[in-house]
Amino acid sequence: MKKFIILLFVLCSTWAFSQKYTFNKMNIGKDESNAYQAVNGALSYVYLFDDLALAGGNSRSLLYRSEAWSDLTVGSYTSDFGNSECNGLLVHGFQQDNGDVYALNFAIDSNAFYRWNNVNNNWELAGAMPSGFSSLSIFVYDETHTLLFGTNRNTNSLEIWQYNNSTFSLKHTYPDFRAKEVWVKDLSHIYFIGANISTQGNCGLLMYDGLLTISNLYTFNSSFGHINAVASQDNENLYFLSGLGNVYVWNCDDASMTTVYTSLPAESGLLEQSIFVLSNTELIVCGKGGIAEININSGAKTNLIETDTNFSFNSCSYQNGHAFFVSSNGIILEMQVPNAIHSVEAQIATLKVFPIPSSNTITVEIHTKQNHSVDAEVYNCYGQIVRITKLTVPSTQLNIEDLTPGTYIIRVLDPQNGSLLGNVKFVKN
Repeated sequence: MKKFIILLFVLCSTWAFSQKYTFNKMNIGKDESNAYQAVNGALSYVYLFDDLALAGGNSRSLLYRSEAWSDLTVGSYTSDFGNSECNGLLVHGFQQDNGDVYALNFAIDSNAFYRWNNVNNNWELAGAMPSGFSSLSIFVYDETHTLLFGTNRNTNSLEIWQYNNSTFSLKHTYPDFRAKEVWVKDLSHIYFIGANISTQGNCGLLMYDGLLTISNLYTFNSSFGHINAVASQDNENLYFLSGLGNVYVWNCDDASMTTVYTSLPAESGLLEQSIFVLSNTELIVCGKGGIAEININSGAKTNLIETDTNFSFNSCSYQNGHAFFVSSNGIILEMQVPNAIHSVEAQIATLKVFPIPSSNTITVEIHTKQNHSVDAEVYNCYGQIVRITKLTVPSTQLNIEDLTPGTYIIRVLDPQNGSLLGNVKFVKN
């Protein structure tokens, strides 16, 4: 174990100077030369927000703030399946528009829902989840409401519950079904991956309209392997990563599924755990074997970090040129996209939005060393693109009447090379 971890660190250090991405191995307080501690520190999930990140796994929970990771504890609970005591583990996190961060206890029998208290710098109980309900995914769709997807262990039915101000109400039941990954396009287009519990059948892409109806849009052939992750940048194209390491894309407008990347026989079962969209031409995938970049247009794959197949990067999260990868032995890698950072200093003099807050129209003022118009992407607080537009220099007025009240980020890109020019935040009231 020690030899392998040292090798991984050397690889990371080498790639940091030779590729367009830089990788930094984070210190999270585990003795990685101790095989028991390293395995016991396995991390399964990571979520990156504006100024913090959450990570969790089999035996620990972590918070990233002020450029450092620290352990989190929330006491212990007794498993519904026995009397053994388990550490309180917080994962499946999200951040609301008002800045509140929520997380679930990571266990199949979890019944705790937590909110991060910035004053006390600790977690507080936000509400008890419904009895028998096992939550698999969480997302927020407005300032005060949260939907939780999961399976009722007693009835084997998919249940969708709405959380609001410490209380839960049942929104929808779908018999003999379970959900895995969820992606929200808008209030009436909530996509998720699911499977039939009785038949253990193929994974399907389903859509919930937010009210009464669940539609089965597409069934993945069993040869695809189970779908492990979903990601999107523009809310029009959803990218799916299978357990075989294949990547597929669903076009929401055309209602069509196509293949982006098919793993070679020798690669089957590698790079199969997590995915994010880096740009309109690049995907990043990770899993057994390391981390790789996949070109969306050509399907070409470039290995960024290669590891032994006994080691796995279990999850990744990306935002604005910055990403984290967490692993099966507790290692955390930080990834930076240098162009996304350096181009801000090189090309942006000022980037302003006013008035803040606004309910109707905002003015985006931008001064660059170049005079051509620039591309702009408007993201909501979940990292989802809600609008793509052009900005003219030196100022552009944008109508935001159709946006849901909350906090948004405008990401400005150079249309000539796709590099990030800067970010600016605004609030819709």
